[in-house]
Amino acid sequence: MCWKNILFGTDIGRWKTSEQTERMVKAYNRCFRILETDEIVQGGFFGDTPTKGLDLPRDVLEKIYYKNASRLYPGLAELIINDHKTPVLIGQENAAITDK
Repeated sequence: MCWKNILFGTDIGRWKTSEQTERMVKAYNRCFRILETDEIVQGGFFGDTPTKGLDLPRDVLEKIYYKNASRLYPGLAELIINDHKTPVLIGQENAAITDK
């Protein structure tokens, strides 16, 4: 399958309260778990529908999370590397990413 045209993103705008931040963190974590694990994720991307995770390989996740975007937006890769010293998967701290 060709993964070079898929980017991770949302249409979520800004929010102001800590309660909204907490909800958004949970929503992002559900998205990461769906992409990164083979778990059944309660709530899925939207609503309450349980969704089976895709358990995508690490190289595909890296493309979806940042490598594809760095091709489209010159300088993005350098920002990621400068901010994190080494490229990391965006959800790595919050989801069960394994070396596949």
